[in-house]
Amino acid sequence: MNFIKSELTVQNAKNLGLEATAQEITDVIAVEKAALNDPNLDPENYLVKELMSNRIRITGLTEDEFWNSEETRYGYEKAILIGKLYDQLVKEGTLNNIAEFNEYQTGLLNASQDKLEINYAAIK
Repeated sequence: MNFIKSELTVQNAKNLGLEATAQEITDVIAVEKAALNDPNLDPENYLVKELMSNRIRITGLTEDEFWNSEETRYGYEKAILIGKLYDQLVKEGTLNNIAEFNEYQTGLLNASQDKLEINYAAIK
């Protein structure tokens, strides 16, 4: 369900005219990559670094291939769009906090349930 809510939220952001430019995506990836490779990484973030290392290893891609992959770029595009949508809704006064944003996303899901079709063949 969270995957569907996320995709609906991204589509909603795009429908409202929000976008994540290629440069924004590249910049966020560069910051994330640099933070994970920072020799002065905060010890509290070692777990995140280890999880990312394992995630990259599991893909079978090199680190550069992973960071430049379409899938990774799309993941960061989604995060940027969701963040922009949240910021816009808070700025407009539509939402006040993250809990209300979760309710907003649930509302998108509920409003779309009759229109959604699951392609089970694609997820096997």
